[in-house]
Amino acid sequence: MPVFKTPFNGYAVKFSPFYENRLAVATSQNFGILGNGRLHVLDLTPSGPITELASFDTADGVYDLAWSESHDSLLVAAVADGSIKLYDLALPPSSNPIRSLHEHTREAHSADYNPVRLDSFLSSSWDDTIKLWTIDRPTSIRTFKEHAYCVYSAVWNPRHGDVFASASGDCTARIWDVREPGSTMILPAHEFEILSCDWNKYDDCVIATASVDKSIKVWDVRSFRVPVAVLNGHGYAVRKVKFSPHRGNLIASCSYDMTVCLWDYMLEDALIGRHDHHTEFAVGVDMSVLVDGLLASTGWDELVYVCNKNGHTAIQCYHRFDQAFQGPSPTMAAHLTAPPSTPDANWYPDIGYTNHLTHDLQNLTIHAEPYAGSDQIQVGDGAGLHIQDIDSTALDTPTQSFSLSNLLHVPTIKKNLLFVSQFTDENNVFIEFHSFYFLVKNEATGTTLLRGNTKDGLYTFPAPTQSSPQTNYRQRAPLEVWHCRMGHPSYATV
Repeated sequence: MPVFKTPFNGYAVKFSPFYENRLAVATSQNFGILGNGRLHVLDLTPSGPITELASFDTADGVYDLAWSESHDSLLVAAVADGSIKLYDLALPPSSNPIRSLHEHTREAHSADYNPVRLDSFLSSSWDDTIKLWTIDRPTSIRTFKEHAYCVYSAVWNPRHGDVFASASGDCTARIWDVREPGSTMILPAHEFEILSCDWNKYDDCVIATASVDKSIKVWDVRSFRVPVAVLNGHGYAVRKVKFSPHRGNLIASCSYDMTVCLWDYMLEDALIGRHDHHTEFAVGVDMSVLVDGLLASTGWDELVYVCNKNGHTAIQCYHRFDQAFQGPSPTMAAHLTAPPSTPDANWYPDIGYTNHLTHDLQNLTIHAEPYAGSDQIQVGDGAGLHIQDIDSTALDTPTQSFSLSNLLHVPTIKKNLLFVSQFTDENNVFIEFHSFYFLVKNEATGTTLLRGNTKDGLYTFPAPTQSSPQTNYRQRAPLEVWHCRMGHPSYATV
């Protein structure tokens, strides 16, 4: 894992959106309490050490930085004296900073460039404010002041150039639209200070917050009463949270427990990787928008680590749960004698019937009884489908087992259907339907018990795990297939 030693304590790290081998690091002397700062611009080499392209000294610590989305050489830095400084790598050090903006009355803590409009950026400060800037104006365009305590983070929405989110020590996250006079939403996300927030790059309504309470929470702003996920695993305050630019479910975080963690918030066991290479507080983490899997972190141990998947163990690799990295299916030397098409094993919520329906006899228990009635299941073309058996059973999902009473076995039906009203009543739950997913929640507590997605435009429960007929086969597989099957696409370590 490439490492770079900085003279001061690390505070933030960001990859360039233009050059896949370039990143910048914000550092502060004496842990940012008192002293100078330095902004480093680093280049990664294919096989050699990390090299320093440029560095800029400041009279006060540098707490954060942001790369311009429109100029490949332009950087914005948030400085402890409250200033926002602009640097141009195309100019000699003596000509930098090209601008120093002084409006914040306390430490400037974060900076974020607009990825949609490309010409504006945000800064947040311990003076409880957020400011909107453009590079061609010497003063801010607007100041946003609603938070009651330090604003630690302000980040743009990845798809809407007028929308951003903020995280504050007042225990709230807020959603803003620059076209509106005030915030459009207040999330009482945690009971302790919120140190960081970030938007999902693939769902512009999903946001993550990180708190002193050691947790990360994922929220859908369309239904924010209860978080979509709560990620517990850090031992101390979570300093930074970052959604992957390549995978919608993947989150990176760093903490005062000196670890960097990777999470898949859609999984029951969401923590899929933990790196403990830092020996002091880990306070900065970022993932490259240009190179899938490239991650960097920095901390108060004055070290910058860059991980590009090579050399870490399979248990730490977040690709191990990613179907896109499972590799090609091998050619078998023997085949099962099975029908060419596999029945759909998923379950689909439905409001058109009065009973649960299944086409698969294996979904019934040994206590199933032949159906003695004369009723039939009416379908859209008016035809009646024969009911063969009736049973009461359970639907086992990866996170929860649900009761299914009066389950009808209808061999000719194409899909397994769950009657929503009966399902919610017998399991004491309610279902929230969203655009591309749904949540099954406990009726009494509001706790999320299960998340389902859509398939071919239909909401679907995860298929229960079942045993299948098996036969042995063998084949000679190349190393690449083994790496892909392990979910660990690295040529350096098996």
